Amino acid sequence: MPANLITRLLLGGMLAAALPAAPLWAQQQSAEIALATARSAADAGRNAEAIAPYREALRQTGEERPDWRLELADQLTWAGDPGAAVTEYRQVIASGRPDLLKKAQTGLGRALARSGAYAPAIAAFDAALVLDPTDREAASLRAQTLSWNNQQAKAEAAYRALLKSDPSDQRALLGLARVQSWRGRQRAALATLARLPANPADPDEALTITAEAQQWMGRPDRAAATLRSRLATDPGNGRAAGLLARLERNNRHEARFDARRFDQSDGLDVEQVNLSADYRFADGRGRIGPRLAYAAFDPFKGPGDVFTVTRIGASGGWRASNSIDLNATVSLDRIDPPGQGGAQQFLTYDAYVTLFPSDRWRFDLGVQRFLFDSEPTLRNRLVMDQVKASADFLPNERARISARAAYADYSDGNRQHWWQAEAEQRISLNPRIHVGARYTGTKFRKVNQPGYFSPGEYHSAEATFRLDGQAGQRTYYGLRATAGGERDLGGADRFILSGAFYVRRQLSAAIDLEAAYDYTSSRAASSTGFTRGIARLSLIARF
Repeated sequence: MPANLITRLLLGGMLAAALPAAPLWAQQQSAEIALATARSAADAGRNAEAIAPYREALRQTGEERPDWRLELADQLTWAGDPGAAVTEYRQVIASGRPDLLKKAQTGLGRALARSGAYAPAIAAFDAALVLDPTDREAASLRAQTLSWNNQQAKAEAAYRALLKSDPSDQRALLGLARVQSWRGRQRAALATLARLPANPADPDEALTITAEAQQWMGRPDRAAATLRSRLATDPGNGRAAGLLARLERNNRHEARFDARRFDQSDGLDVEQVNLSADYRFADGRGRIGPRLAYAAFDPFKGPGDVFTVTRIGASGGWRASNSIDLNATVSLDRIDPPGQGGAQQFLTYDAYVTLFPSDRWRFDLGVQRFLFDSEPTLRNRLVMDQVKASADFLPNERARISARAAYADYSDGNRQHWWQAEAEQRISLNPRIHVGARYTGTKFRKVNQPGYFSPGEYHSAEATFRLDGQAGQRTYYGLRATAGGERDLGGADRFILSGAFYVRRQLSAAIDLEAAYDYTSSRAASSTGFTRGIARLSLIARF
């Protein structure tokens, strides 16, 4: 056979063998080009832009590439589409590639957490930690997700475990401080933040936690100083500027108008209006403002025999330090009785000091002088002087234990001892629901005095319920309820019930309207000793 013929046959065979592989080769080349484009966008932080070429690379390749799919899932997460990322991560996990499992489980947990599926996210992080118990990224993300899932105690323990192995872990220090602040332990949070270096790796997060902790511990002035200090060195810091603007909105001056109508089982018809204002100064550290009130007491359905009480006063407060808060209201009350009895004025006040020795303890000590609001006590010009004290202990962010006591002297010669113990537990965060129990006791030296409830001895036990929530962006609501039993010396046991609800609507950024109603059947809940309902309408303006 001639040599040229043999050459032609060989070339023809090679061409015939290559023709089927040509499209596959071109397709693989297209996949590689798309992959290079996707990775270039991802490396530049253009996460959303990287998604389409990653999908194109996976479509063009002739084989399953879970490593490419893992990269796509990461970009979906960073681009803000965690739901789609979850699907991709699960496909990577299903592939069984052992070299990709840990990263895929961690990514799955991150995407689930960002989509609000906290419990499955924690399970994914647990799976990643089974594969590598030393994986600090998975452990840190797990601690963060526990906090987002309102498992603050477990989150704090997880962050402390990270810090035990590396006390300089800044991410763990920031996470621990955030959890401590959310648990109401602001001093502990600030102490944790003090362990960060002078120039932390995430200064904006450290700034946010610091300012919020200072504000929530009752020191908006310190929070404002922190934010202004940052803006002085970094005028373009958007987070600091936003936090300061929010802080200033929360500390605006406020004026309030209340109109109230009382419905009592003793037939006393009471109408009351109140006007108050608070001017805040020193970046919210102090407040001062007037208090005006007018009440009309009509014991009969017909005209005449109306008592009126006019109150003119002032109220102020000052946060003396991190541990001391001072508040006082002083008023001049004028009683105008029907007939020719003549008006009479009384100095009344309510002053107290609040002590915060630690994040978990609060003590209140106060003195108070006020008039009673029944027809006989107004006729007799009855005045009560009282010394009161209370202590609150917060074992954690969900629970509160309180004890309260008071001693009072009456202008008719009577004396009263009063005490109360209460425990409350939060069982839901959104809406906030608290349940608890309360015991109240009191005794008087003189019993059955005219115009006010004064048994020789009184005891009550009640179950308590409290709910606060939000309906939409501008509407807030709440409900209070108690039920139990009471007994006074020599009397029979009685069932008691009380409740209250409110609805508050933000009409604008500066004006709120609130409607509320309170009811109680307990004889000890009001000075008259009768059941009482109070309807209230309030207008609140901030400026």
